[in-house]
Amino acid sequence: MDGIPTQTIYIIMGVLALFGVGHHSWRRSAAEHAAQQWLRKRHYRVLELRTPWFRMARFAPSFFRNSEKAVDFEAIVEDTKLGGTARISMRVWTDWMAQIDGDIEVVVNNISSGEVAPPLFDRLAAAQVAVLRRIADGETAFYAPRRSQGGEAEFNELAEHVMALSRRGMITCGTPRMDAMALNYESIGDIALTHDGKSWLASQSQETAEEPLRTAD
Repeated sequence: MDGIPTQTIYIIMGVLALFGVGHHSWRRSAAEHAAQQWLRKRHYRVLELRTPWFRMARFAPSFFRNSEKAVDFEAIVEDTKLGGTARISMRVWTDWMAQIDGDIEVVVNNISSGEVAPPLFDRLAAAQVAVLRRIADGETAFYAPRRSQGGEAEFNELAEHVMALSRRGMITCGTPRMDAMALNYESIGDIALTHDGKSWLASQSQETAEEPLRTAD
């Protein structure tokens, strides 16, 4: 060390610090791009995407991966297909070359209420009406079939219908669970009809009962 001038040491330290900051920014930019793509593919419009100050504890611990290679995001999104908003926690893993390493981990939080999304009761899809009737008949949770049985796409659609009904104030439900790869829903529970949901179903039953009388006229 005696042969290296102090000024040179400071320059080397400064270069290494700049490299570290630049490399972190590069990895974060790649992770943010991947998060944006993941949300767009699932018909979400991003209202806000930020990196929290502290590491989020919502994700399961990973004993065989260095958490320093993961970038956490919190997104506020609007569902352009089903309506309403949600808060989504995301963890994106990157390698040294800023390539995405594995699947993005996702936790969906704080689905908006019917006060945020318009009450589109008279335009509910037939599938959502069927879901409402299942809940009215006593079902309080839905579970995905086993992988060997297939049906992941159908259950994903069912879970999205449940969340859409929640956003419209027709039901209440818990936070959906996704698989380890954050590609498919595994379950959604704590489902119950709201007063609006019960009233709408009652009105539909009444209209169905009166329809033959109107036809006879």
